[in-house]
Formats: sequence, C-alpha cells, structure tokens
Amino acid sequence: MIIMSRIVFISPYKDMKAMALAIADELSIPLEVYVGGMDDLPSLLNQVKKYPPVDVFISRGGNAGLLEELTGTPVIQVRTGPFDVLSCIGIAKETSITSL
Repeated sequence: MIIMSRIVFISPYKDMKAMALAIADELSIPLEVYVGGMDDLPSLLNQVKKYPPVDVFISRGGNAGLLEELTGTPVIQVRTGPFDVLSCIGIAKETSITSL
C-alpha cells in the first residue's frame, strides 16, 4: 500500500494558486490549494480539518508563521527576494512591446 503525504498550500493570491497547481501537476505531486489571507486562516483550517491530517503546509509571509503557530504542523515558507523580482523584470522586458 502506498501512503501519500498530504500537502496543503495556502496562498494569499489566486495567481499563486494557479502556479502551484501547475507545478504540482507537472511533478505529479498531489497538492491541495486554498486561497486566503491571515484573516481567513481559521475558516480555511476548519475546511482542511475535514480530511486526514496534514503532513506539511506551504505558504508565505504572515500566513506561514500563523499556520505554524495555530497547527503545530511543519510549514514550508515561500520566500520572494530581489532575484525573483529581477527575473520577472527580465521576462517582462522580453515580452513587452515597448522597451523598459
């Protein structure tokens, strides 16, 4: 019997949800994704608790810290830094019809 980990991603942004699902699909990793900010966490956690226990959460910013505090479950924090912003600017420049 194969036992799969239950991985839950809680994203503050819809676009991040779509990206996470696309990457999970590409890697054939089962992933549940919910969208909500810190104010939404209590109700989101009520939804998440309806299923088997979560092995790990993935989130960013304040959500990540609060998730760890509220659940005691390991949380992988998504971080964005200057390199990520520069990379986005480079991609935007390549796809833009006007020069940056």
